[in-house]
Amino acid sequence: MMPADPNNANGNSRLDRMERMLDLLIHDHARFAENHARLQEGHEEFQREHKQLLKAQVLLTDYVEKLSKHVDTIDERLDRMAEAEAQARKEAAERKREADERHKDMDERISAIIRILDDQIRNRPPSPGNN
Repeated sequence: MMPADPNNANGNSRLDRMERMLDLLIHDHARFAENHARLQEGHEEFQREHKQLLKAQVLLTDYVEKLSKHVDTIDERLDRMAEAEAQARKEAAERKREADERHKDMDERISAIIRILDDQIRNRPPSPGNN
């Protein structure tokens, strides 16, 4: 049996174990550096996209403000048109009422003329040549 040697665990010398641990650390560090580089690229891509989104948001906000002003203008025009239409309807109703009154007055006058003529025709003395 071999005596236990603190420098020789499982047949590996202490230097071999340290080299292996250093290799593991170097590989871990290399993987970490690769992952960090990928994360950095992803973050830069995210920043570019975020910048584009912010620009789009500013443009969209500007467009919405212009559209809102345009809608307000159209709304004002529609209000004025509705008021004008209501006024026109009111004036047309008044003209119709006045025309109906004139028509009624004219009907009464024509009826009076017809009655007068009818009375004259009915009450007229017979003419001498119509016996």
